[in-house]
Amino acid sequence: MTKKVFITDNKDVGLQCKEWARDNLPDGYIITDDIDSCDIFISVLYDKILSGDFLESRKCYNFHPAILPNYAGVGTMTWSILNGEKHHGITLHMINEGIDTGDIIDIIKFEIDEEETSYSLHNKTMKKIFDFFKDKFFIILDKSYDTYKQDFSKRKVYTYKK
Repeated sequence: MTKKVFITDNKDVGLQCKEWARDNLPDGYIITDDIDSCDIFISVLYDKILSGDFLESRKCYNFHPAILPNYAGVGTMTWSILNGEKHHGITLHMINEGIDTGDIIDIIKFEIDEEETSYSLHNKTMKKIFDFFKDKFFIILDKSYDTYKQDFSKRKVYTYKK
């Protein structure tokens, strides 16, 4: 049975990931543009909330552009700089009904340069997301990963309002 994979492409890096996946897809999988028919959903900077029914009927993953649980929500690159962080990162996690609350699969961290701006950190993070996606894509497909719960005592959620 062929598995259908949906990769969000609402941002440039998502489109880049989707194109790479099409060129590197193993047998038994296809990339679909029909979100409702997918067996595997992969979010790359997707900004929509998924329904509980959607989440329950397939495996859903998110490449979040920050380190969870410390930087949930939006605008995390700017907040990392404003908060004086030395490192930023990307979290691959399961999607559940909360906002960035799913179990973590992996995190990569990288240095925030002394002269870093929000713009330069954004560009660096987009490149790192693409590399991280390529590194983790196959473990997502064959479910060869372990997960761990987030420590919500360290959770901070950033919103557009803030």
